[in-house]
Amino acid sequence: MSTPARCKLSLHLSPTVPLAVIARRGPRRLTCLILWDIRKDSFAVGHWYRGTVEIHDLSPGGEWLLSFCSKGYDSWTVLSKPPWLTAHGLWHIGDHWGAGGYFLSDSSIVLHRIGAREGPAGSGPAPLPRGMTARVWTEADGARPVDLLRWHRAFGASDRQDYTAQSDFANGWVQSMPDGLRLEQTLLGDRRLVDAGGRVLGTIPPEVGALQFNPWGRRPGMVYSLGGRLMLLPFEALPQIAHVPDIRAASIELADFTALSFEARPAPDWAQPARGSGRTGGGSGWDPLAAADAVKRRRT
Repeated sequence: MSTPARCKLSLHLSPTVPLAVIARRGPRRLTCLILWDIRKDSFAVGHWYRGTVEIHDLSPGGEWLLSFCSKGYDSWTVLSKPPWLTAHGLWHIGDHWGAGGYFLSDSSIVLHRIGAREGPAGSGPAPLPRGMTARVWTEADGARPVDLLRWHRAFGASDRQDYTAQSDFANGWVQSMPDGLRLEQTLLGDRRLVDAGGRVLGTIPPEVGALQFNPWGRRPGMVYSLGGRLMLLPFEALPQIAHVPDIRAASIELADFTALSFEARPAPDWAQPARGSGRTGGGSGWDPLAAADAVKRRRT
């Protein structure tokens, strides 16, 4: 199975609301954000960014997005309204290690780390939204969270894995699904579907990307990407996956973003910080279309 290498998708599915944010990357380092309303089967294209965007978390209510944006050797953690990147909160990082964070609630953020000159409130053109608080992760918070561990708790699986038959999977992660099915992955990226008795149903081809279990759709199943295409493998097809020569034969195409191209799309008013909130008197928030200018302002 071969797919065009022109673009690829990464996907963050909310465990609390039927929403997902898709980051479409390509060609090269162009990244576009897309908001997927799963119940409505609708997709809204947001900002394009000339750099890399890693989606870290959606707030429990789906209103806020926490992402890590990098451009060259510089980087930021950004609080915004999906699928837009205009910043309601901005923390300069300066490198590519341990950035991002997660939501404790709709109004509380834990940042993995911030730059040496930053405070928890950040220093973007606009202050944090009213009622929003942010703090930096400490050892008292326990292990740095991984998004997939949230799926463990949401679907009743254990964060600790005990694989006696295949110890090479012991240091990977697992997503639990109904009827005891599991999606397992090693740290090296090998993936497989396993039933409740530990029997391997099949392996996942390496060209399949953004693979996650989606409980929200009209047909629950595994969503995944092939290049710029978003696909659904229905739940009822999973037990027979070992007998399907091509995973696409049992899948449904949900959307194809391959043909999208860069467009300078300004954020709508509802995705902008409140008027009068700018620290400099006229700022409307860090905007990915003018990120270089924002960096200059911050360093003066």
